[in-house]
Amino acid sequence: MKLFLDACVLIYRLEEVHPWNARVAELLHGLRLEHPDAGLAVSRLSQLECRIKPMRDGNQARLERYDAFFASPDLRVVELDAHVIEGATRLRAYYGLRTPDAIQAASCLSMGEPAIFISNDRAFERLPFAGLRLI
Repeated sequence: MKLFLDACVLIYRLEEVHPWNARVAELLHGLRLEHPDAGLAVSRLSQLECRIKPMRDGNQARLERYDAFFASPDLRVVELDAHVIEGATRLRAYYGLRTPDAIQAASCLSMGEPAIFISNDRAFERLPFAGLRLI
């Protein structure tokens, strides 16, 4: 089991965005109790999305915090390969997701193992199939 974190969730946690940080911390704590062997997963796209603002602002400390998170040996980073892009293309074409959202969902679905997709973006509610378990 993987807990797949959307970029917004990472930003809430790593930048301690109030009130979302506490809510995400509580949610992750509960999920870890329910699924003690669950690991974390993200899309490589999240690395891009999370680092833009700190880079633009010249916030080296925040960039280093993100870099340390993405380099964690316990984190599964789903690369943007041809399989993910094909899945994202289908999700965009059939469900009208924006390109970044389609890439995130396809990354989660491509892992080949049960996953819980954690996001604060209601766009993912459009995916009516059981393959993407959304919280």
